[in-house]
Amino acid sequence: MEALQLLRNAVVSGVEVQRDGDAFVFAGGVRMPKETPTAFRGKKGTGDYYSLEAAWFCLQHQVATYPQYVALCTQNKIAIISLMERREFLQYITGKTDTSACISLIPPPPLPSTQAEAPASQLTADAPAEQPAASAAAAPAPQEIQMNEKLAAEKQKLAQKLEQRDASTATAKKRPAPQEVPGLSADKLEELRMKRQKKKQQEITVDDDLPKEPAPDTLGFVEADAQVTRDIVDRERPPRTRSSITQSSKKKFGNVIEMVNKMLREQQDSRARRRASDVSAGRGGEAKDPSWVAPKPNAADLESIPLETQITIKRTEKPAAESTPSLGSGTAAATTPAQTTAVATTAGRALLRQPSATPRSRPKPKGPPIIIVPTSINALVTLYNVKEFLENGRWQSSVELRNEGKRKLSNVVIQRQKKQFTTSYTVIDNIAKLSPPDWDRVVAAFVIEQEWQFHGWMWQKTVEIFNNVRGFFLRFEDEQPPATVKSWDVHILVISKNKRHLDHAAMESFWEVLDKYLSVNKPHYYVH
Repeated sequence: MEALQLLRNAVVSGVEVQRDGDAFVFAGGVRMPKETPTAFRGKKGTGDYYSLEAAWFCLQHQVATYPQYVALCTQNKIAIISLMERREFLQYITGKTDTSACISLIPPPPLPSTQAEAPASQLTADAPAEQPAASAAAAPAPQEIQMNEKLAAEKQKLAQKLEQRDASTATAKKRPAPQEVPGLSADKLEELRMKRQKKKQQEITVDDDLPKEPAPDTLGFVEADAQVTRDIVDRERPPRTRSSITQSSKKKFGNVIEMVNKMLREQQDSRARRRASDVSAGRGGEAKDPSWVAPKPNAADLESIPLETQITIKRTEKPAAESTPSLGSGTAAATTPAQTTAVATTAGRALLRQPSATPRSRPKPKGPPIIIVPTSINALVTLYNVKEFLENGRWQSSVELRNEGKRKLSNVVIQRQKKQFTTSYTVIDNIAKLSPPDWDRVVAAFVIEQEWQFHGWMWQKTVEIFNNVRGFFLRFEDEQPPATVKSWDVHILVISKNKRHLDHAAMESFWEVLDKYLSVNKPHYYVH
């Protein structure tokens, strides 16, 4: 019996295993050397075999901690069982588990085991009675003899089958020479052979000579060699790859190509419908209402226009005699009014306020976009903390930053990274430095509840202000926005007084709302 099984049976049955010098004596007088390898192996059953001495020593010190066990093994020069394998070994050897991944199915190399010598006091008439039992144990069992005979027969049968297969393969490979085939030239025969070879390379062939599952008559052979062939079978892989499967003539992938083409056609049709609807609605300056006529400026308007922005007026009147009757009626259509075309500079178009002028037709102002913050130190967003809040998503009180000695700058530049683009924003709190063209660069403003903050702005009413600038109001989560702020068209951002990890969500909300505003009202600043 295997050494590990003997040790386990002794532990489970409560029989003590005695050590006699360099050997261990089990029940029944079985004596084994201490170097005898056991079926317990390291590295989950693929490493070295642990000796009987290492297994017995680990069992004797199972109560000790692992550092103490390692120290004792080092002191006695005994192989150390790793921590995880020690747990599995103790559970198996004490009968808590029936198997372990560290137990190898391949038997360890055996060492000669001897029967324990009986003491001198027992060398009496009992000795002749023990000899037949020992000889009977040494003789092979009838079941083992039957298994060996069956195994030999199965091996012989499989060898004959393999020889027949090799013979048939060799016969198939013996093809007649091109000149021996009647009715075909050598070139034609070579062309057919190459075509056949190319077809075989593209097909997936399955070897049907050997069964996928063992036949009933070979089960004995497979079961007998299971311990040896288990590692080999685990490393086997089917001879099929992605290329071999896609090159098969039996599989068609036309449905996949049709599905992809259908998706592409739907996307193109969707874009075409969207483009047609944009043109019909007149969005983006792509189409204008042909019935719209530029208004004719009166004398007062012409006098108010400076000389550098004079407008050249071309007046063309269609004679009444050229008027034609309308379709479907016998009466003549009314004479079309005089059509006036105005060709003006940018300042002239701004003065006329043409209905077809959209934000997309305005030229892009020179300079980066501007964000305005309050000047009050008690505001939640000021020049002290706006950079850290809008760039890194972390808010800090302006009063604390000022008390720490941080100097207030006249303006702050914020770098926003979006995909592979970087956009710069200038943040100010003093609007007195803004010139009239600079107001076109203002895209956002943080506000407080007082209306005096809008004194000196280009627009006088709050409705006009928030029609031209996107407003934001920052508050704590345990506070309610003032009534004046609720009446304004501003987006409210919420932060916590203590949970700083929530500041990043408020920053993301700010940029998301600002991007939507810029894409509609100031697309020259919008980054896709």
